[in-house]
Amino acid sequence: MIGSSRRSVGSVVAKVLYIAAVLVALVVTLELVLTIFIQPGDTLGFMFGLMETRFLPSTLTTLIGMWSLAYLKWPPIWLQLLCVPMAVWGAFALMQFTTL
Repeated sequence: MIGSSRRSVGSVVAKVLYIAAVLVALVVTLELVLTIFIQPGDTLGFMFGLMETRFLPSTLTTLIGMWSLAYLKWPPIWLQLLCVPMAVWGAFALMQFTTL
């Protein structure tokens, strides 16, 4: 009975990495929105255009994180681990976007 309640190390590591990835993706998305809305012009169309192209992985990670928070359910481990490189890509794309 005690052994069945213990979680594997891989599952715990996946959850920690997933939480970090969702937080990074959320920061990237909020920073992107803030950066775009400071600029004059057609900001809403430009923002959705960017979120559909360069920032799609980061946007998907944010949506998956909000989905799991809304349903209070963890996604599968493979999806948790997939969110990590997607969030890293979003942070990299944000650094490239803000230096332009």
